Amino acid sequence: GPELMSHAARKLQAAAAILALAPGARLAAAGAAAGVVAGVGGGSSGLALQRALARARLAQEVPDREECLSLADQDLRHVARRASPACYNEAKRFYCDRVRLAEESAYRQQPLGRPEELCQGDRHETEDVEMKLESPGLSRVAYLILAHDKFAQVRRLVARLFEPERSLILVHLDTKVATKELMHDFKEWAASVLNGDKRIQIFSEFSVHRGGRSMLDVQLRAFQMLLKSPAGWDYYINLSDTHYPAEAPTFIGAHLWLHSGTNYARITSTKYYDPTLQGGRGATYDGPRREDLYVACDRSLAFECEGQLFSLTPNVKFPAVFSGVTAASGPEWVILSRDFIEYIARGLQHIESPGPVRRIYDDLSSLSIPEETFFQTVLLSSPYCQSILRHEFLYLDLYDAPWRTSSDSDFPFQSPRPLNATHIAEIGKEDPWFVRKIDAKRPESMSLREALDASVARRSSWNSPGRWTSLGEQSNSGSMWVSTHVPEGLLSALAQSFTEVASSEATMWRARRPPQLHSVNLKPAVSRIMLRAPCTPRITRRRRGCKISGSVQLTERLAVPQRRNGGTPFAPIVSMRIGCGWTEGSYEFRSEVSIVPSATCSALSLVSYLTNVGFEGDVAIHWLYGERVVRQSGGSIPKGYTMFVDSMQLPPGGFNVGRWSVRLTEVKSG
Repeated sequence: GPELMSHAARKLQAAAAILALAPGARLAAAGAAAGVVAGVGGGSSGLALQRALARARLAQEVPDREECLSLADQDLRHVARRASPACYNEAKRFYCDRVRLAEESAYRQQPLGRPEELCQGDRHETEDVEMKLESPGLSRVAYLILAHDKFAQVRRLVARLFEPERSLILVHLDTKVATKELMHDFKEWAASVLNGDKRIQIFSEFSVHRGGRSMLDVQLRAFQMLLKSPAGWDYYINLSDTHYPAEAPTFIGAHLWLHSGTNYARITSTKYYDPTLQGGRGATYDGPRREDLYVACDRSLAFECEGQLFSLTPNVKFPAVFSGVTAASGPEWVILSRDFIEYIARGLQHIESPGPVRRIYDDLSSLSIPEETFFQTVLLSSPYCQSILRHEFLYLDLYDAPWRTSSDSDFPFQSPRPLNATHIAEIGKEDPWFVRKIDAKRPESMSLREALDASVARRSSWNSPGRWTSLGEQSNSGSMWVSTHVPEGLLSALAQSFTEVASSEATMWRARRPPQLHSVNLKPAVSRIMLRAPCTPRITRRRRGCKISGSVQLTERLAVPQRRNGGTPFAPIVSMRIGCGWTEGSYEFRSEVSIVPSATCSALSLVSYLTNVGFEGDVAIHWLYGERVVRQSGGSIPKGYTMFVDSMQLPPGGFNVGRWSVRLTEVKSG
């Protein structure tokens, strides 16, 4: 009708009025119409980007490159004051490339990839998961240590982390400080102290800037080196020269083995966010974004050149380029599986026909702080979106931590406070794998470091009984072993090899679970049997009447799911155990496991360990003797649970002798 036509005419006149204004006023008005987000800094920088965004909203044609270059001289005046002519010209070209991309993406975003290349949402495993019995193992860990100036501490850190055959360590010395003498000294030290082991490599290729793409690129370069290394590894951990271990490497390796294939990257969002990191010990979060899944990332154009980091458009945020991206950010310190790193390496190779990984890299590497967004965004936007394991492996103190600036960077950054002995209680409560910052030049940090060394040494000694290796290195500490009776089933099994084994001639000890060990740390049952048995023709040709004596050590095998690669959904159950005498207080079986007596096991317990990737739901539990269901139970598993237990009491006539099985079923999917 006429009123509607009149309204449309007024809208067209308003748009025409914007374009008729003087250049400066027109850009400001058009920028407001385009929804430009103002940032810090003030001034007139970002005019070319604002104009591009405004034209996209008003369906104007894309400006030519010469127009952008002329505006860039005005936008990048702050860069020209500090950069060399060559660096400044490179910044202008980079800026105009991004301006053109911004206008195109503001008009129409490109899809990040095909549906099958992206996250499949909350899709859970719907097929039966085959379990297998497997001896507990230790994942092999590759470390990247970014060293800037604390070189004595780097050497101590390497010495604490290095384990022959199970670790691979890369040390990157920042090119700003890596002289020839320093490089030679480090390589000589590695060769002499560590016997020239090829599992330690020293290199220096980047002038690393906090908040610049160099912080990300040095890690991607490390990926290339690690994937070419003949030394085997399963996980990657990046550290700085102010990190220090607060956990025994064997416990880290055992935990990673149990959760093989998962990835650890903290997501800074209201769903996972710990407000005490920023708001104090008793802080809570109840703001307007309380229900948001992920906090949007700050998209500030950044350019790194000749050892300096520039903010190109302090007043204007760069628009999202691709659709289908789950933008996420978090701390740059991550633990990534080899499978995920191989996925990243393959994706970065496709430059001419880029896929999701390459597109995310090209987008985020042009922005500030890509090291805190790249891995989180790829994880949440790819088929690996269900592999993120929530585990706070790093302790740091950001409470009221100051924001710092640097003469060679336009971006401020928040740096954790140096730790001291007053943090010991908090560290013990959180049970992290690493802490940061440890400054060896501060006496208060030195005392904390000594306390951590003592704690790690004590926990390492706890791990000796039943160590998750095949080296047979066992402690004879009486305090770690408890006398127990020899299981009837074991005596019966031994009788298959020995003519007669009397229980009076066999003595058995059970390894205690280490005190104060968190429930998520699965410790397999370990037993040692000392016995004397008569000889038999099966094992010796000596005459009857001789005796054989010795010891047998048994380590429980765990029921674990068949391992899968390729980012497919993970089974929420990572391990199942069956045994007698389960105690909630110490999280251990006090009696037989796997092979259990039919008449003296007062309660038979199933202990199931879960990932905390996000599984929640109802579970049905069936205990079967042969094909017959003897017990049916189940319940609701809340999100975040890492373990649940179901027990079956001893019936009046005892348990039927024979082979039993347990089946877990997710009720919703079957």
